[in-house]
Amino acid sequence: FRLLWKKIHFYSTMAQSEKLVRFRAQLQENGFDAYVVPHNDAHMSEYTPAADQRIEYISGFSGSAGIALITTNKALLWTDGRYFLQAESQLEAGWELMKQIPEVPTLNEWSATNLNEGSKFAFDPYLMPLGQYEELKKKFESKKIELVPHPTNLVDAVWEGKQTAEIKPIIRLEDDFAGQTAAEKLKNTANKIKELKADGLLTTELDSIAWAFNLRGKDVDFNPLFIAYLFILRTGEEEFDVNLFIDSQKLSDDLKTYLGDLKVKLHDYSEVSSFFGGITGKKVIATKKWCNFSLYNAIKENNELVFEDSPI
Repeated sequence: FRLLWKKIHFYSTMAQSEKLVRFRAQLQENGFDAYVVPHNDAHMSEYTPAADQRIEYISGFSGSAGIALITTNKALLWTDGRYFLQAESQLEAGWELMKQIPEVPTLNEWSATNLNEGSKFAFDPYLMPLGQYEELKKKFESKKIELVPHPTNLVDAVWEGKQTAEIKPIIRLEDDFAGQTAAEKLKNTANKIKELKADGLLTTELDSIAWAFNLRGKDVDFNPLFIAYLFILRTGEEEFDVNLFIDSQKLSDDLKTYLGDLKVKLHDYSEVSSFFGGITGKKVIATKKWCNFSLYNAIKENNELVFEDSPI
């Protein structure tokens, strides 16, 4: 029976879902040959808000780990051994499972081997970690495959009825439970930036940001996290600015007062890339694994990036 089911599943993938048809129309309209769809959000999180679960929408697969590639004639999903059976049962018509085992090429390897010379490989710059971009660039050099950051996410472009992110309030974790005050944590982090002979630190990891401020949120199911970016910039020997990029609707008046007492400068979440246009000549710490390509480009325009593990 299992062999018969596999054959049925294999032949069912020869057709393609209506979503893939519409997605490939986007590929053709933009002149792209391939498009990568990661599971992560802009913060490289494994567990993501519903609005960032693009793989589930486009393929049907709802596991917490995976990465997909859609070309003009292939739709491939890579995931690990936890999810092989789940992926086989959930993938919609037109999709093929690529098991993450040594015998199966990775997405980067498959793309470098199977895409034609001069192909255009597109991606969402907010969802591509810098480390993966650099690996792809090396693998694509010999075939002159072009990496194209595209400002519009192509899955979002075909996602009918996509819900906007719900505004969920943030709460403060009292200092007695946190062990250290947020003021102490921020000061210690600024001192570590100084020890590393740098000027600033970009933090994109949601758990690190929640820890630094002793705050907890509900933006991600079953995770006490909220969506934000943190940038700490030293302005003197002992002075530093703390910049938090967040949807301020999530902050109560009490929390705004709390952050004000910490001298935190609040910015809209969407302003993070443009903010770095006003920062020049600084040495900024970031982590390749967590820094997305869009922020990398925004920072390196007028500053020097230093790749280190986060001092937080």
